[in-house]
Amino acid sequence: MPSIENQTVYSAGIAWPTWRLSNDSGASILVTSLGATILEVNVADRHQQLNDVVLGFKQLKDYQNNSAKFGCVVGPFANRIAKGEFTVDGISHQLPCNSGAHHLHGGDGGLHQCHWQLGKAHKELDRVSIELSCKLKRETSSYPASYRFDLRYSWTDDNELVIDYRASADNNTIINPTQHSYFNLAGVETTATVLDHQLWINSRKICDVDEAFIPNGSFLDTDSTALDFTTSKTLVDLEQHSHPLIQQAGGLDFNWVFDLDRTPKQKQLTLKARLYHPESGRQLSVSSDQPGLQVYTGNFLAGEEGKHDQTYQRHHGICLETQHFPDAPNHPHFPSVELRPEQVFSSTTIYHFSTDDNI
Repeated sequence: MPSIENQTVYSAGIAWPTWRLSNDSGASILVTSLGATILEVNVADRHQQLNDVVLGFKQLKDYQNNSAKFGCVVGPFANRIAKGEFTVDGISHQLPCNSGAHHLHGGDGGLHQCHWQLGKAHKELDRVSIELSCKLKRETSSYPASYRFDLRYSWTDDNELVIDYRASADNNTIINPTQHSYFNLAGVETTATVLDHQLWINSRKICDVDEAFIPNGSFLDTDSTALDFTTSKTLVDLEQHSHPLIQQAGGLDFNWVFDLDRTPKQKQLTLKARLYHPESGRQLSVSSDQPGLQVYTGNFLAGEEGKHDQTYQRHHGICLETQHFPDAPNHPHFPSVELRPEQVFSSTTIYHFSTDDNI
């Protein structure tokens, strides 16, 4: 039977509640309360060798200053908002600019700094789940509402990490949470980058961006360009490619666009992307009901001290962030991110780990 192990770990005198969710094969995830952070994802390669495949810090205390956002839930609004400005119902709001001249990932007091509380833990025949919740007071990072967030992490016997989000607010505001794990399917015990991974994305459009990675409102067709991943590509090509956006970003840091003609009531889980590591045989498939996928190849990693005495540099991990579009509040033709008191935001993302002998 799958199992849940609850343990409190002490780091620098601070008590850290953690929960390990394991399935019948021994594969597991490890979660802590600060930021609802995923500390480990342990899955087998084609030879049944278990390895941790997400980046993170060596010591739990280092997650208190998690500028790279390793493993945490970010929001209330993930990604960038131009100049930190947005308007809801004609009322303008100013958020703090914590990424140059722009607002990023909910600001310094966002969900990654929230101490999530355990609600229920569930054990079922094919999965185990924990329910976590947190509240953000009005004006936290200058957002104009108090939020209630509920999150369920489920870990199945088929090595699926299922993430269910729910959120409500007491005033008109915006919403766009995501999970910010950095994946490296080679196993994070090694110094390998993800440049030997192969990536496939089920979309030929991205949000076109300016020099600060803020959408300009247009959608860029990637067909037959270096940003067309509808045919699987090895990421090593990013280091040599002359595409101006890849050069600008130092890799990938773009939002792929899905289902533009779909209404919010029509949202459904669809396959967004696959990541594959040929040497280990590990594959990660990402499904979501969200209209966007931000793909980020760790371009700004620069010497963070990680697990197993590793030092993370550029391209040591890749984020596959299911979400709405960057700067969506300032582009009325983007899918809406408004949240009102009479509404409940809900979303599901599935990260499915497998190997090439059972694809």
